[in-house]
Amino acid sequence: WSSDVCSSDLNQSAGIVNVATVGNATSSSASFDISGTTGSFTLSGGTINLVQANTNGTPWDYRVNPGTTASVTGGTLNVGTAATATNFNFSIQGITPGIVIDNTTNNKTATLIAAVTDYGGVTINSGATLNAAGFAMSVLDDWTANTTGVFTPGTGTVTFNNTTTDQNINGTATTKSFYNLSIAKGTNKLIFSGNTNSVIVTNALTMTSGNINLGTTGTLEL
Repeated sequence: WSSDVCSSDLNQSAGIVNVATVGNATSSSASFDISGTTGSFTLSGGTINLVQANTNGTPWDYRVNPGTTASVTGGTLNVGTAATATNFNFSIQGITPGIVIDNTTNNKTATLIAAVTDYGGVTINSGATLNAAGFAMSVLDDWTANTTGVFTPGTGTVTFNNTTTDQNINGTATTKSFYNLSIAKGTNKLIFSGNTNSVIVTNALTMTSGNINLGTTGTLEL
């Protein structure tokens, strides 16, 4: 899949889109690429699978231009699948549905190459890695990090900014670490849940609006 025409549109409500099943070696476009600003990206369900990672020295695997008109109310972006063969590092940027970093057969890595606005939450499965590489992430749903899953923030900021509902930091990993953590949730809460006993912010916590609920046993370390 590559859609470089500025007026391109995607409307998906169900089904599976398998991207780069035989690989991609170009640096001119991502394997899944909506690069224009006059089209639309509408996703209410279904799955986008990034199957084989780009093998170019400057790889792109997924991009939806932040200037694209977006309505993302469902759907999943799977970073890697059981069929991913040899290169397990996928490069992503722009507007995404829920990100799930795969760990079947081999552990996968999702590396940001620009800022990401994630509409459906982030799941870092056990053994998988999310490398923010210093770029910002805006997350509008839950953050799930499971045991041995790795988040490498660099110097980036993760912002929880869904102002219509509570969000959770959860998963089986007991400790979650961020470099900069920003809360902009209106009157709603960011809740530590699941096995989350400790959230560590190594640089700066910014509270614009909303509250943090530590749960029954959670701690916040600054």
